[in-house]
Amino acid sequence: MKASRRDPVLSLFPLPALLRMDAGGLEISEHSIKYLSFTSGGKFSRIKEYGNKDIPQGIVIGGEIKDIAGLADILRGLLKEIKNPRVHVSLPEQKGYIFRMNVPRSAELSLREAVEFRLVEYVPLAPSDVVFDAEIIESESTDAEYILNVTAFPRSTVEGYYDALTIGGYTPLTFEIESQAAARSVIPLRDAGVHMIVDFGETRTAIAVVQAGIVRFTTSLELAGGSLGAALKKAGVMDAEIENTKNDVGIVGGRGEKADGVLAPIVAQLRTEIQRHFVYWHTHGESVGAKHGSIGSVILCGGNSNLRGLPEYLSAALRVPVTAASVWQNAFPLSSYVPAIPLNQSLRYATVAGLALRCGIQSS
Repeated sequence: MKASRRDPVLSLFPLPALLRMDAGGLEISEHSIKYLSFTSGGKFSRIKEYGNKDIPQGIVIGGEIKDIAGLADILRGLLKEIKNPRVHVSLPEQKGYIFRMNVPRSAELSLREAVEFRLVEYVPLAPSDVVFDAEIIESESTDAEYILNVTAFPRSTVEGYYDALTIGGYTPLTFEIESQAAARSVIPLRDAGVHMIVDFGETRTAIAVVQAGIVRFTTSLELAGGSLGAALKKAGVMDAEIENTKNDVGIVGGRGEKADGVLAPIVAQLRTEIQRHFVYWHTHGESVGAKHGSIGSVILCGGNSNLRGLPEYLSAALRVPVTAASVWQNAFPLSSYVPAIPLNQSLRYATVAGLALRCGIQSS
């Protein structure tokens, strides 16, 4: 979605060259702001700037900005570190709608008008209160009709983010749903397969199904990684040891610790939710995308995806490969460049890396 206070939407045409200028990715969640940019030129890109800043509770709740001025102040301070005010920005999964729409090629209306005319069928808001973007699915379109993948957000949500950013001194170039940005970094270029992305974050978990690089289905769960830390703390694990316990012991154990037993019920709930949406795609997938294929793999990202034993546990239940995301694969080869962000921390940057990749940087 192209940023504009009057009408912050992206047209149905390719991104103008102006928007491919040097810019970073910016992700705002309920508890932190992440920023990342890549260098351009040379054989392959490198990480130019990155940062992760905590924000106080209550500024962002449920994906909605409750304190625009407070968030703008924090963003203004972060600008002293990252310097470049031009950014591509993610929008929260739980506020968005993704759906598939067919539009006759012979329609008298333009594609944008045709989508707007039918928005009420998919979004429980007046069309004037909705900001949307649509992408033509070439592989499914026919001589008679276009098949569109549409992403929509409440206008008030988009304008809240836009206002906080511009007051804070930024120039937001585009807005994009988180899962589509994450897909750009964690799925190999030109991959035509079907993958489920599970972003196991601190305050929520996002599940998305991506086919041929396009997000076809997405949902947001309240179950999140913060529950793991709370359970360990209740079991007597010191704050300073919580991350190490999750990453080194996890649900595997092996050091005589009881962490695996404490975490197992929470991870079992996560498995159940993932299985439910996994089955939904295969049994009702026609409602979210005709010619849908079977999910071939599950890709984990988000800070809590480092939980030891999680990929193996989920793979046994789903019977497909489950792996931690390779966040940098479409930016640079790890064989030639070792980034400053440790590999286990890179899972936190999947979304923001995908946003930064909008500038057209690709691996050699």
